[in-house]
Amino acid sequence: MSKERLEEINFEEVWRPINSVIEYYRMDYDETVTIGGQFGILKTEIKKLQQQNKHNQQALINQERSSDREIGRLRKRVQELEDVIYKDERQAVLESMYEENKRYREALEFYADERNYKERDFGIIKQTAIQEGDKGKEARQALKGESE
Repeated sequence: MSKERLEEINFEEVWRPINSVIEYYRMDYDETVTIGGQFGILKTEIKKLQQQNKHNQQALINQERSSDREIGRLRKRVQELEDVIYKDERQAVLESMYEENKRYREALEFYADERNYKERDFGIIKQTAIQEGDKGKEARQALKGESE
């Protein structure tokens, strides 16, 4: 039975036909008291159910509001985590670029070192010179940030 229907119940109207049945069948006092008592119990139960129904409806409304707040909070948290992941990905790219730049710098420093273009004798080992190219001129310019 819907909430609206339970609220519409007029107990006097319900009792009227029951009372006519009692009168029609000329029920004795005990039978009438039993029917009246049962009617009273039903009336009390219906009122309890109406109150419980109102309580349950309010609980559902509160739960829905709470769920909406929780969904909002979780959406915000997901966005925060996605931002962290994005920042971590960018950081990884930056670190990779830093390492690559470091390798290039080391290579440029080697080619920019004029000593590497001269033969050196360390006693036991003799290091041969790099004989090709501009002897590190371009590497030295790149390290200084110059261009041709």
